Amino acid sequence: MENNIPPMHDNQPIEQPSVPPSYQTQSYEPPATSWPTVIGIISIIFGSLGALSSVWQSAAPFLINTISKMEQMEADPEAVKALEGVAQWQYPLLVVGLLGLALSVLLIVCGAKLVGRNRMASPVFKKWAIAKIIYSLVAVTIGTLAQMQQFETAMDQQGANTGGMPVPVESIMVFVMVFAIVFGLLFACAYPVFILVWFGREKVRNEVESWA
Repeated sequence: MENNIPPMHDNQPIEQPSVPPSYQTQSYEPPATSWPTVIGIISIIFGSLGALSSVWQSAAPFLINTISKMEQMEADPEAVKALEGVAQWQYPLLVVGLLGLALSVLLIVCGAKLVGRNRMASPVFKKWAIAKIIYSLVAVTIGTLAQMQQFETAMDQQGANTGGMPVPVESIMVFVMVFAIVFGLLFACAYPVFILVWFGREKVRNEVESWA
C-alpha cells in the first residue's frame, strides 16, 4: 500500500498562519467652533456703527454752533438761545466722541483678531469691555448734563411765553429723560458685560489658549 504523505524534511520552513493587519487608531480632531466668527463679525459691525456715531457726536455741536450764527437764525432769539445752550457743550462732547471713536476702532480690531482665532483677542477684548463700561458712565453723565441744560432752556422759554409749564407736562418730560438715560446706559453696557462673562468661562478660556 502506497504512502502518499510527503516526507518531512528538517530544513523545510513551516508556514505561519496569516495574521490580520492591525488598524491604527487615527487621531480625532473635534470640529472647529463657530462662536469666534459670530462674535467677531458682530463686534466688527458694532464697532463700525459706533465709529460713525462717534464722528457725528463730535461734529454735531460744532455744526449746531455754526447754524446758530447764521443770519436767518438770528431773527429768532429763542432758537438762537436754545442752540447756544447746545454749543456750550461742544468741547466736552468732542472729547466724548473722540474717546468713543477710539473704543470703536479697538472693537473692530478685537473682532478681526477673534475671527482669525488669535490668542490675543481675549485679553484685548476684556480690556476693551472694562474701558467701555467706564466710558459709558462718563458719556452718559456728560450727555445728561447737556440734556438738562437744554431742558431748562426749553422750560424757561415755555414759561416766558405761556406763563409757566403745566406740572403734568414737566413731570412727563422728566420721566422720559430719566428713562432714556437708564435705557441708554443699560444698552451701552450690555455688550461689554457679555464679553466679560463669555471670555470668563473656563471652556472658552481653554479653547483660546489652544490658538496660535
